[in-house]
Amino acid sequence: MFPKNLNEFVRFRCLEAARSGYPNGMSMYGRGIVKKGNKKIVLEYFSSPAFKIPTSKGFESKHQKICKSLGNKLLLNPTRIKLSKEVVAAKFLDTFLYQLVKFDSHNHLWNRLHLIIDLRVIKKLKKYGDSTLKQELSGYPSSPYEAGYEEYLDLQKKIKKFIQRSKIPGVKSKIDLNFLWSLP
Repeated sequence: MFPKNLNEFVRFRCLEAARSGYPNGMSMYGRGIVKKGNKKIVLEYFSSPAFKIPTSKGFESKHQKICKSLGNKLLLNPTRIKLSKEVVAAKFLDTFLYQLVKFDSHNHLWNRLHLIIDLRVIKKLKKYGDSTLKQELSGYPSSPYEAGYEEYLDLQKKIKKFIQRSKIPGVKSKIDLNFLWSLP
């Protein structure tokens, strides 16, 4: 069924972005971060008519508001008691937005996007970052999902400063560091 109006089209686009952006391995056969059934919650959240895509203006405050709202709906693994709901929600929101900016009408958000944080990315930042970033990351929780939302935001700021210091060719925003996934 094709969309009947622009609002429906946007909902379909959000659903597609949420599906393609859902990070596999988050439930890891019962040992992961979230429980079975979480994917459905995330897909419904981002494709709901009530969901408003953040805009450039006030992006950070909208990001935090969405993470708090989505975090309250997530099915977290109860054996992982130190998890921060908002930081887990940030992973889902950041991967969703990364997929969404591929559409022309949303690519203006590119420079606002956060780097998608997980343990692999933290390890690679520690391995390949400059001495300042390595020092700043030394006290970061071993699981990035155990950091509080404020720590998560502070990490995003440190990454932005690292980008400004390092002048890596082609890297202008935090999300440009997504190439870290391809490094050994």
